[in-house]
Amino acid sequence: MAATRNFCAAVLGTAVAVAVLTGCGGDTDAGGAPIVVPAATTAETGAFAGESADRIFSKAEEAMDSVTAVTVDVVLSDDEGDAHITAALTASGKCAASLENDGEDPVQVIGIHDAYYLKADASYWEDQDDSHGDVLARAFAGKWVRLPAQEQEADDLDQFCKLDSLLASVEEGDEVTGKDAPASHYGRAVVPLHERDDDGTTNTVYVAADGTPYILGLVSTDGGGSLRFSDFGKAPRISAPPAKDTVDLSSVGSDAPHLSV
Repeated sequence: MAATRNFCAAVLGTAVAVAVLTGCGGDTDAGGAPIVVPAATTAETGAFAGESADRIFSKAEEAMDSVTAVTVDVVLSDDEGDAHITAALTASGKCAASLENDGEDPVQVIGIHDAYYLKADASYWEDQDDSHGDVLARAFAGKWVRLPAQEQEADDLDQFCKLDSLLASVEEGDEVTGKDAPASHYGRAVVPLHERDDDGTTNTVYVAADGTPYILGLVSTDGGGSLRFSDFGKAPRISAPPAKDTVDLSSVGSDAPHLSV
């Protein structure tokens, strides 16, 4: 499981959404650090009593692979600042996401199968091109911009806007090294698991201890970032933007930016 490190790298590579961040950092979210408190007992009780960390994680993988819809909340930070990404996505290939960099230049993304639409304000587009930022802002500010299919920007957006790509980033396997006593994560009973990536990065994975054993959260213990899953099975209503509010990225001709990723 390349876990947070690979997931952060993929998301931070998406400069079309978060233009200035270059690495993964702390484990805070919009409301502070992930809320994890010890349970009242440290005894081996509940659904996973006596089970190994590997076995618990295998059950969690099976549960996540059956998810039809989910919301993911990601917080990334480095010396440049903080980025906050929230995305609701479905197994049928739809996604609605919001992205902010230090609370500025908010970006909205809609994904419908292989088509992506991006909406941002004038300051975002001005920052995309030093020479033609004013042209981009006049053409695109406040409008839904359809990104060219099969471009690198779309490939990177897949990392958090396509459910199978997102789950692969969380599940692809390294070494599960152990588990902690039962705890509470955002009010849900969990079993914390530990895993180590090939590069030595360690992560804590919070698996639901009641009901379906979904992965509820993941935090890089070296400060590499965090993500949180919620609203399992709650499919959002997502449709393409109205045609009258949509423009193609290529509509500005030679001034069309290549949104570096």
